[in-house]
Amino acid sequence: LYTTTDGIFIGRFAGDAALAASNIVYPAFNLLLGLSIMLSTGGSALVAKTLGEKRPAEAAQYFSCIMAAGVGLSLLLMTSGLLFIRPLLFCLGAPDALFSYSYDYLHGLLIFTPFILAKILFDAFFIVDGRPVFGFFLSLFSGLCNAGLDWLFLAVWEWGVGGAAIATGIANAIAALAGLGYFTFRSRTLRLR
Repeated sequence: LYTTTDGIFIGRFAGDAALAASNIVYPAFNLLLGLSIMLSTGGSALVAKTLGEKRPAEAAQYFSCIMAAGVGLSLLLMTSGLLFIRPLLFCLGAPDALFSYSYDYLHGLLIFTPFILAKILFDAFFIVDGRPVFGFFLSLFSGLCNAGLDWLFLAVWEWGVGGAAIATGIANAIAALAGLGYFTFRSRTLRLR
């Protein structure tokens, strides 16, 4: 949803070159998504199984451990991505004409890596916690925030492709912080410890 929304707004308001640059960056972004989905799928299965075995304290401990591992992984990916952003863009095939656009988009996404990963993890754990509808509406709200911020940052403020990345990051941060609040204070099944 986020990449499609970004693509629509980038193509309409930032131009063809910016849209091409964002597509060059997607493989790196998809690596983050893939790792997040692997961690959330395997982790949520483990926690659900443990809850089904009537061991809620152990399930909460697994949940907290998985979230900590996710944060650690995201910080590692963010730091290494920011440190090696130029060689990474070279490996992705960013030509000189698109390099600055690619840099702006990837840099903006990398800064929000912990929020993006946390949002994906929380999405899976809302289901385990028995709150899939809450997770659905939070994702829907976050997607609408992304579209609204894309419009504001690209159409109104003309921030370009970097603005689209920031919009995506902020929208994911909203969902991640809501998930953090839920699993810290509201959940009756899983609590971050």
